Amino acid sequence: MVMAMYTLMRLPRSFARRSVSLRFGWCVASILLVPIWGGCARMETVPDAKPSDLQVTVDQLKIAVRDAQRTAADLRAELDGQRQQLAEVELERARLQGMLRETERRLTEARQIIELQREELASARTERERMAHALRSLPAKPRQASTGALPQAHSTHPESIPRTITIQAGDTLWDLSRRHNVSMETLRVLNGLRDSRLLTGRKLRLPDPPSSESTTVPAVAQ
Repeated sequence: MVMAMYTLMRLPRSFARRSVSLRFGWCVASILLVPIWGGCARMETVPDAKPSDLQVTVDQLKIAVRDAQRTAADLRAELDGQRQQLAEVELERARLQGMLRETERRLTEARQIIELQREELASARTERERMAHALRSLPAKPRQASTGALPQAHSTHPESIPRTITIQAGDTLWDLSRRHNVSMETLRVLNGLRDSRLLTGRKLRLPDPPSSESTTVPAVAQ
């Protein structure tokens, strides 16, 4: 430092002034650059990512996407299968419901037919008993008065023929009573009807017509 000052003193003043200015500028610059160099020294360098690591990450993402797509496709296929099974179950249920309705309809018809047959059987039994009683109550054949006498004409008793009609479509109890000149109450009593409803195809009994009194022809003498 002493030598530098001595040298400066020996130099011309203009040169000395210029040298002092340069030295002063370097000192100021060094003072300003010291904190920057210190900060740079304290900063840690961040290692850059390697291209191989980035490629591995991209490959893993691609694999994950493919797995997700495969899982989604499997789920869609399973959902489609379940929908197909549900449609088949709905068709089978509709078919079974149709069979059940048809079976119920046939059972209803069978019950109606059985009921009609029971009523017809009961009516036939009643009519048979009535005819048997009428036959038993017929008078015996009269004997001839003499060999020369003409046989007397026996009394004529017309056999009672049961009168039945078959209900046609559109027939009502009131129409039948007017058509056959029978009261509605008589038709109900004879056929055991609870109301005026009629079933097409059923047979109804009608009361017997009033029988004519028997006439006896006297024997003619020879």
